[in-house]
Amino acid sequence: MTKSLFFRSLLATTTTVAISAMASSGYAVSLVPDSEGEINVGLDCLDAAQCILPESLSFVESILSETDETTSSTSRLFIDDLNTENVYGDDISFSTTDAGTIPADVWFRPVAYLEATDSYPEEGQLEVGTYTFEFGTLLEELTIEYFDAESENTTGVVALNGNPLASPDWVPDGSNGNVFTQTFTDVSSLTLKLGLFDPEGMMVKKPGDGVRFRLAATPAATVPEPTTISGLAVLGLALAGSKLRKRH
Repeated sequence: MTKSLFFRSLLATTTTVAISAMASSGYAVSLVPDSEGEINVGLDCLDAAQCILPESLSFVESILSETDETTSSTSRLFIDDLNTENVYGDDISFSTTDAGTIPADVWFRPVAYLEATDSYPEEGQLEVGTYTFEFGTLLEELTIEYFDAESENTTGVVALNGNPLASPDWVPDGSNGNVFTQTFTDVSSLTLKLGLFDPEGMMVKKPGDGVRFRLAATPAATVPEPTTISGLAVLGLALAGSKLRKRH
């Protein structure tokens, strides 16, 4: 009888743990892939062999490059690790000694483009762009990490869940190499404005302020329906009874 009571207690505990795990909140996941390359943000990729589809990123349904107000053009978007050198097409060159401040690890890297002159400032090393992220699931939390934002009212979230923000949540200007983090809740989409094209050096040192970013998300928790939880509990008791009968 002692063994039977022990088994009943163990199975009840196991069932409770399983139900608790199913009903628990989500988990944080980085949206930055490990592999370097260009993300297709509606502009096609310069090198098909190094092209990353947006839907291959965790939770992401699409990423669209929007016209940036400081360049009046759309911008390409890359995944880049400054420990390596990369060349894309004839005009974009990333090196381990870029013109801007160099972060560690892997980041989303915007690339400013000037449609009027068909050129990329600083060989593509000026990180300026505006992008709309659409997510395939509601995100309970979305954390954005910005690297080296040094100009006022030029970097941050300008639209959330399809709604433009009358007062965008701008990232404050900081010292060289600074990192700033924002967290938003219940996110299905957002538009990010990164950096500043400032060829005359009116606000920052010309040609502007480049900003990289990273994203991490926690999906909304999937909680089983009450009937499902009740069913699991009944199933657990039934299994316990079955085991007890076999022991007798």
